[in-house]
Amino acid sequence: MQGFYQQQQPASTRQQPPDPARQESDPIRGALGRGFLFGMIMLSIYIIYYVVNYITGYPARYIALQKIPTQYVVYVIPGMLGVVAALVFFICGISAARKTGRGGSGWVAGHFASLIYGLGALLFFEVFYFLVTYPMSNTVNTSTIWSLLLSSSYNQLISTFLSGLIAGNLAGTLGGLLGRGRKRK
Repeated sequence: MQGFYQQQQPASTRQQPPDPARQESDPIRGALGRGFLFGMIMLSIYIIYYVVNYITGYPARYIALQKIPTQYVVYVIPGMLGVVAALVFFICGISAARKTGRGGSGWVAGHFASLIYGLGALLFFEVFYFLVTYPMSNTVNTSTIWSLLLSSSYNQLISTFLSGLIAGNLAGTLGGLLGRGRKRK
């Protein structure tokens, strides 16, 4: 109860109790959970794209048959996957921030999702190369196959792991900043 001489704080400056539905006891665990979920979603998109491209030849073989320069195949397709990854990591950041009520959770979730996606895509590519591409090659010269593997692995490392990590950090942070101010419905 307030006394006669004490001033009452205006309603706008009173500190509201945190909404228990938005707060998680351990925000890092909540962010890692969201990061794992969205990292697996992006990895699934990558694997589906890679398998469809291998089976049907679309879009890589289709673009090559259209007499389009190979730069489009080498740079545009991974670039499109990068844009999709950034969008997925942005949604991941929003989701984590809404779940935990903290903007920093978006960065943690985006970073962890990009690690799951990048390492999983690199591992999938290496296994796919050794199980499918390597046995089908008619080249007897093993040094040629190993040089192709190293150059392909380097391109894969750059296009999925590092660009995914950059996209995950930036998009997760932006999503976290946007999502922390939104209330859960």
